[in-house]
Amino acid sequence: IKSANDVATVIAENISGSEREFAKLMTKYGKKVGMRKTTFKNASGLRNRAQLTTARDISILSHALISNFPEYYKLFSEKKFTWKDKTFTSHNRLMLKYDGADGIKTGYILASGFQLAFSAVRNNKRLIGIYFGGDTAKQRDQSLTFLMDKEFEELQTNDTKKTTKTNQTKSFNKFKIVVGTFKYKKNAEKQIKVIQKNYPKTTINKEAKVVKIKLGNGYLYESRFQFFMKKEAKNACSRLKKYNRDCFIRG
Repeated sequence: IKSANDVATVIAENISGSEREFAKLMTKYGKKVGMRKTTFKNASGLRNRAQLTTARDISILSHALISNFPEYYKLFSEKKFTWKDKTFTSHNRLMLKYDGADGIKTGYILASGFQLAFSAVRNNKRLIGIYFGGDTAKQRDQSLTFLMDKEFEELQTNDTKKTTKTNQTKSFNKFKIVVGTFKYKKNAEKQIKVIQKNYPKTTINKEAKVVKIKLGNGYLYESRFQFFMKKEAKNACSRLKKYNRDCFIRG
């Protein structure tokens, strides 16, 4: 409900004797669950040059929290609590208004901007969204709302296709793989070049394209490769994910 950095420090000291030792413990646990690019240096997330993570790693941590500690995760859905006649309300504004939201945590430091690890469940389907680099809390919330809505819509579309038993034996080269979504076009273009250079077999003879997506008064940019058959797109994403590259399919 509140980002109480002092409380995080006290808990860390109680568990491990010192915040430094607790950070080592967290880093070790992170590696255990698959956070390959994360090093913790304190309990609060406050700035430290040696403290590094990625959006992907935070999504892994979020999933581990939800899956491994359900008895504690339910606390993340609390929107307010009262202590000594004073009521405290969550400053995670998106959780207060987003349909199906049940967590997780806001954040901010100058080096990485406004951040949010977010989870929501609709129709028994859970999505975890991670956003780094927001210019403001409002912009961060708007961007993540757009991304979550888009993915929930895609899940619903896929479910509809499964329940409607139409003949889908024809396979056309109409599928696309998305290898990144960015705030700036130049970053989306850079991502395409990185994928083409490092994974030429995956992208050979495929058209690369940066797609501009409207978001409020601004835009996001998707890095795409297109003209895949469905099975071909699945195989391409599977190969990229083996190298910890983000990838999902669009029809």
